[in-house]
Amino acid sequence: MSDRQDFRIWLEGLRLAMNQWQKTQRDEKTLLQGTALHEAKEQLQQHRDQLSPMEQEFIQASLAQHLQNKNRINYWWSVPPALIIGIVLGICGWLEYTTPGQITQMRWKLTNRLTRVPQTLTDNPSNPNNRSTPIFDQVSNRLGWRRTPHLTGER
Repeated sequence: MSDRQDFRIWLEGLRLAMNQWQKTQRDEKTLLQGTALHEAKEQLQQHRDQLSPMEQEFIQASLAQHLQNKNRINYWWSVPPALIIGIVLGICGWLEYTTPGQITQMRWKLTNRLTRVPQTLTDNPSNPNNRSTPIFDQVSNRLGWRRTPHLTGER
C-alpha cells in the first residue's frame, strides 16, 4: 500500500512539472533534472503501463536533454588536450627539420630587431661614446653570452 501511495504522490509532482513544461511551450529549462530525473527514470521502468503517453514523452524528453548536455560537456573537455597535442607535435616537427644553427640565427635576428634602443635626438652620431648600446648587448654581457660574428652579419 505504501509503494502505491508513494507512486501516486510522485505522479502528482510529475504532472505539475509536465504542466509547467507544456505552459512554457516545451522549454528545455523546465525539463526534469538531477534527482527528479533519476527518480522519473526508475518510475518509468517500474510503472510504464500506469503512465500516460504524454507523461512518458515528458520523461523521455528530460532523459534526452540530460544526455545531450552530458555529451556537450564531454566534447568541450576533449578540445583542450587535442589542441595541446597538436601544438606540441607541430613544435616537435618544426624542431626536427630546423638545424640548431638556423634556430640560433633566427633568435639573434629577432632579438636584434626587437631590442635596439633608438638614439636620442641629443646624441652626436659622429661621437662613438654618445651612441646608445642595444639592450640585448647589455643583457647578454651580464649573462656572459658572446656574439658570433658569422650569425649577426658582423665581420
